[in-house]
Amino acid sequence: MEKCPYSPFLHIFCQFLVFTTLILPPSFPSSLRRLFFIPIAAITYHLAFRSSTGDVFTDFGVASGIISQGVVALDFVLLHDPRFELRQKKRRELAKGKDKGEQGDTLDGGPGKTLMERVAWAFSLLVNPRGYGWSNEPAPGILPPRPPANLTRPRFLINQLLKLLFLVSLEVAAYVLNDYNPTMRRNSVIWHSSWPLRAIAVLGACAAGYARINMCYCLSAIITVALGLSEPQGWPNLYGNIWDAWSVGMFWSRVWHQMLRRVSPPNFFFVKFQSSCFLTFNFQPLCQRNMVYDFLRLFVVFLVSGIIHGAGGYMTLDAFDFNFVLFFILQPPVIVLEKFALPLLFSDPKNPNTFERLFGIGFVLGWFTLTAPLFVDSMIRVGLFEDEKGTLGYLVVNYLLPRVGIELGRS
Repeated sequence: MEKCPYSPFLHIFCQFLVFTTLILPPSFPSSLRRLFFIPIAAITYHLAFRSSTGDVFTDFGVASGIISQGVVALDFVLLHDPRFELRQKKRRELAKGKDKGEQGDTLDGGPGKTLMERVAWAFSLLVNPRGYGWSNEPAPGILPPRPPANLTRPRFLINQLLKLLFLVSLEVAAYVLNDYNPTMRRNSVIWHSSWPLRAIAVLGACAAGYARINMCYCLSAIITVALGLSEPQGWPNLYGNIWDAWSVGMFWSRVWHQMLRRVSPPNFFFVKFQSSCFLTFNFQPLCQRNMVYDFLRLFVVFLVSGIIHGAGGYMTLDAFDFNFVLFFILQPPVIVLEKFALPLLFSDPKNPNTFERLFGIGFVLGWFTLTAPLFVDSMIRVGLFEDEKGTLGYLVVNYLLPRVGIELGRS
């Protein structure tokens, strides 16, 4: 079936509909509010599965954003009503030691009564998908810590600009790495490459994704903090410390971004009907917490993530890519095996020494070199790494650097 041209207007309108559901007054019935999901789902389906920008690289990025937005809408519009279920934390001043609260956090009364209060509330909710500053914020230590309370706005902006410079450099390095790697040519099969070339291909693909996602996050932080729309403390690091990636489980739970944490809750193993006849997740475990439950929880979370990524690639691949799903559902078994292996291999499985960390990081790199080609191959097949003309790396390598006498591109 021939695809229609991608419509930025429909994309923005879909986001507007999601935002509208969050600023409705509390008196607006939740049952009627759920009806907003019908046009949101229709637009999401049309944009992700029946339209194209005409550029494979742009398609992949746009489709990933569309599907992620659709999953957020499923959570915030159809399955839950954040107006009554989520509360925003407010920082209390710990003046003169009179307040003995450990964190100084209180919960407000909800979205607010005035339209502007609800707009600010909804904006803060949508730019905090990991739950920072909200009642669903994970326990300390799971996500990167918030910036210190004494961090000034100017210092925060300087730090973000320096980080942005580093990310641009990483993007350029990843582009050059992919450009020179014969494994990344269209119709190449990464499985037929040598182990070193395969490792370099995985590293280049993941480094590019890391840099681009982080740049978007960094730019959002700079803009909103500079305009006074948010505080520096609302923008912790998107990724954790690579030094903590000493196991596959630690990589996924502490190092990689947790942008899908809200839409991949650990306990949604079964669904029930409510009196409203709408489906909603029951956040109670099926059984007592045990090994089987932990594995099922991991499997479901990674399965959901695989489906989201596979659907996101449809605009580029013209088909649902089950390789994404396969890659993600391969992660839970090795994480469970690590539960048994780490106590035998490490002196302290929760805080390994330097040698043990290096050993673990090496294992993680080897594991992803083995499994990540599942989805990298799909990108290579459609020429995703040869059609990067719209990327920052391409522009810097082929236009900016040659002007100062530096030639890095193959051409």
